[in-house]
Amino acid sequence: MYATIPATGGDLQISLGGARRVFLLRIWSRGVELAGAKSEDLDEVIAAASLWASGARLRELGARYPFMDIGEISEAYEEGREVEAKWALLLRSDQAEARRLAEEALRFPKLAGLFPYLSHHDLLLSRTTGYPFTRDAPCIRPLLSGGYAVMWPETMETIATVESPRQAVEIVNAALPEEYGPAVPGTADDLGDT
Repeated sequence: MYATIPATGGDLQISLGGARRVFLLRIWSRGVELAGAKSEDLDEVIAAASLWASGARLRELGARYPFMDIGEISEAYEEGREVEAKWALLLRSDQAEARRLAEEALRFPKLAGLFPYLSHHDLLLSRTTGYPFTRDAPCIRPLLSGGYAVMWPETMETIATVESPRQAVEIVNAALPEEYGPAVPGTADDLGDT
């Protein structure tokens, strides 16, 4: 059970923790959790919720209330740069395969405009930036034996198995209709794709 405070930047939800008196805060907008926090201080929670409801931005909220967990990607969502920021995160990933696939995918403007995300090391691309994501673009799975499988995410049907990240990305790019993308804020539900 939680209370919701609607605001321009996203809905702030407040709930109580189960094991001890602690207040949990979450800010959601268009299928994305932008911020989260927990505090035992009810006055602090009320003040943060009031500031958010007044139209504050995430950076201001985080600066004034350090207990709020607001990350780099959250601010990118708020500024409309989430696709670019997500690709940048993949380029800095500690997973070498994710970095290689991102480097290759960014060579193709159609793919660079889609929202990338990883699921169990697979690289998936969405036409929306919020969850649930669209799942109508082929995904790329790095194989333990080497190489890559290009698959349809809904059925896990393999389209092709190839040796290099470039080959895998080229297959994904070729499989997408010319008018596919770019990613838009919201969820697959908003597009009627679920």
